[in-house]
Amino acid sequence: DQLRTDIYEGIRTAKPEDLDSILALIAPLEQDGTLIQRPRDQLRTDIAAGCYYVIAREQLPIACAMLKRLDSHGKAAELGCLVVDSQYRNLAKGDALLSYLERVAIANKITHLFALSTRTMQWFIERGFEEVDFESLPSDRRNSYDTSRMPKIYRKTLRSDRHVDLEECFWTTRSSYEADSYSSTESLSSSSASWLFDQQQSRAISQQEKIGFNSVVPETGQNEKSAALKEDDLCGDGQVEIR
Repeated sequence: DQLRTDIYEGIRTAKPEDLDSILALIAPLEQDGTLIQRPRDQLRTDIAAGCYYVIAREQLPIACAMLKRLDSHGKAAELGCLVVDSQYRNLAKGDALLSYLERVAIANKITHLFALSTRTMQWFIERGFEEVDFESLPSDRRNSYDTSRMPKIYRKTLRSDRHVDLEECFWTTRSSYEADSYSSTESLSSSSASWLFDQQQSRAISQQEKIGFNSVVPETGQNEKSAALKEDDLCGDGQVEIR
């Protein structure tokens, strides 16, 4: 039999039938305390409301994340429950999902993206988040803050699709560079990472000058080109999704 080379992988909004797959992804991290345990009924509700996104490989979720508006009229959203299947880590899947959700947020006029974490602080800092104090959270989110876990609060100011493109280009290339040049226990030095980002930034800007910048958010898949996102494609607490 001939081996298949057209395996489909793309990012999409999670469907109700993805519930078991998402549970399988997050359960180990809930058990070791990395993630707070989410009530299953709330998870089911959030999926139905369009708050969860997945990277699906042949329709099977291999990564997931939540993106939720923090108030009904504000410009802040929360990124949470970002998990990649252990078989697909160190392949920039988390970066691809983060970039996609940043584009969703930008399309919905969100200017600040929050993330709360007790274990993965460095990952967020490297990707442009900064630690902020409790008062920086929107009031609705402060009311539901988990004082028993006391997660640190990180915030990223979202700029434009172009800036997201540059960051994604850097992290994708860095992931490939590390895989090719280093063992799994080594990483790029900060000077190497800075040099690589400068090179990719120059290359990306040069390419955009040639073909023109396309601000359409991609429906990321190897077999599809792109699709426009509607505004208000972002769910929020206490409200029906306004697709």
